[in-house]
Amino acid sequence: MRLKTFTGTNMTTVMQDVRDTLGPDAIIVNTTEGPGNRVRITAALDDDSLVEPVPEFEESEAREIPDNAREAETPFDTATLAATLRYHGLPNSLSTRLMTSAAQANEETLEGSLASALENMFRFGAADAPSGTPLFLIGPPGAGKTLTLAKLAASALMRGHRVRLITTDVLRAGAVEQLDHYAQLMELSVETAASPRELKALLSTRPNTESDVTLIDSTGCTPYQREDIERVAYYVKSAEAEPIVVMPSGHDIAEAIEMADIFNSLGVHRMIATRLDGARRLASLLAALYKGKFALAGLADGPFVGDGLLPPTPQTLARLLVAKPDPSRLAQLKKRAAS
Repeated sequence: MRLKTFTGTNMTTVMQDVRDTLGPDAIIVNTTEGPGNRVRITAALDDDSLVEPVPEFEESEAREIPDNAREAETPFDTATLAATLRYHGLPNSLSTRLMTSAAQANEETLEGSLASALENMFRFGAADAPSGTPLFLIGPPGAGKTLTLAKLAASALMRGHRVRLITTDVLRAGAVEQLDHYAQLMELSVETAASPRELKALLSTRPNTESDVTLIDSTGCTPYQREDIERVAYYVKSAEAEPIVVMPSGHDIAEAIEMADIFNSLGVHRMIATRLDGARRLASLLAALYKGKFALAGLADGPFVGDGLLPPTPQTLARLLVAKPDPSRLAQLKKRAAS
């Protein structure tokens, strides 16, 4: 793998350096704000022609990069798979279907067999590619919508797309300021819309093109409050946007299923799972995907914008499910995902 570190005074400039040097296929390994408000990005590319040591800020100011240990995949056997799914607390019906599909996959590893089963039972569709349609992030309060939106923006910028940030979360204290902080690091501005009518007018001033990425943040939506659901529906219709639900991991399974059913009624087809770093058991994630018939569009596992989202693939989800019971495997998983 080719590793290189870039530093500068703002994220947009540094990310442009990454793209110019390593090309559009570069993967962000780590981002740190160091002394003097400098930004440091470590990027990776599958190319052994250049491997540089990573310069460190002071230990107290830097986020450690996972070690280089190789992830040893687990040989497949039904007992280990059953124990893994039982650890996560999957409903019996879902667990049985996954085990049956995994056993029929004829894969040698637990991760490979589970990935094959997940691919057969779930849909996957990343949210960081431009589609010409504004993306409206919705979800329960505290799900991490604003941070997720910033991660999507950073990913789109890395790919050379024009990014537009809009927030409808104008009443919650500090909401606009939080998004604006992320935006300034990327040399972007934040536009605000206090009503569906304002949002529609704002979007009409600069129509979206297929190469643009327009990301719209929203106020937390309590799915059991009718007025919250109606408010989201009005915004989505006015913006002619695709609603993507942002769901935190670690929910009660029954709650996750109920929420998924409600958000599905709003026309949601994709889901981004967040707070993976704070959850050990992922049954609610799978249950929400299954009940809502959502495609997995992203996996967020940390508070750093530059880390981006883990790729929403059957392989990544399978490795997460296998690694979660053993926290020592998570650093290895992240290293593997980056490569």
